Amino acid sequence: MVVFPITKFVKLGPEQLGQVIGEYLVEHCDIVVQFNVVKGFLNLVIEDGYWKNAFIRMTSAVQWGWEVSNTKPRIMVEYSSPNTNKPLHLGHLRNNFLGYSVAEILKAAGHKVTKVQIINDRGIHICKSMYAWQHAGKNETPESTGLKGDKLVGQYYVAFDQQYKAEIAELIQNGMSKEEAESKAPSMLAAQEMLRKWENGDEEVTALFLVHAVLPFSEHQPRGWLGFRALVATPPGALRARVIPQGFARLLRCRLDVCKQGSDRMHSPARP
Repeated sequence: MVVFPITKFVKLGPEQLGQVIGEYLVEHCDIVVQFNVVKGFLNLVIEDGYWKNAFIRMTSAVQWGWEVSNTKPRIMVEYSSPNTNKPLHLGHLRNNFLGYSVAEILKAAGHKVTKVQIINDRGIHICKSMYAWQHAGKNETPESTGLKGDKLVGQYYVAFDQQYKAEIAELIQNGMSKEEAESKAPSMLAAQEMLRKWENGDEEVTALFLVHAVLPFSEHQPRGWLGFRALVATPPGALRARVIPQGFARLLRCRLDVCKQGSDRMHSPARP
């Protein structure tokens, strides 16, 4: 038991309060047989019979701990929805385990559970990477750098953040408040303007996004998801001629299929 939160309601230190609570429980609660306090943490020892009886109840029950399925309101559990601007890592496994566990616990409690995740490849976070690549990328590709596509795009996402923080620091030094500097930093204003143009169908920004979307699917990473349906609707040859800069034509050496479920999947050509 953590006693720190309780100390603000009584005039006792954490260890002294833990001692008082422990003594009271041993005297008045039959299942508490011992206790000790370690730096404000109250540890209780429960008598063996309690655990024995609890185990018997669990093993003898037909479905111990489970409510009748689908008898409570539907709950949607969303996880892990990784940032599409960065490579996946072990932290995403942690989020997957937590999300799955929460969903299964709610299901056991009788709820009908819908598990979802959002793969968001459109928004200000994408514009940050596009802006950084546009201004500092020097036409880099996974092939020219030897990096996986998601790693390459992730580097520009980080580069944007570094530039943004440097601009904020300079504006604060020149007399702006932190909040004003965050909203008026040139790189953020540029990314926001790019997003507005993108939402309004600007051809230049759309073309830039198509390049940005294709970057992760290089020969180093031949298979993946691409959520931009306009790319599927337009033949690769037309894209190559109409919106993709000459230096990136090779990135579209692929075929585009629409899966039965309606998702857009991009495949590299089969290799001999």
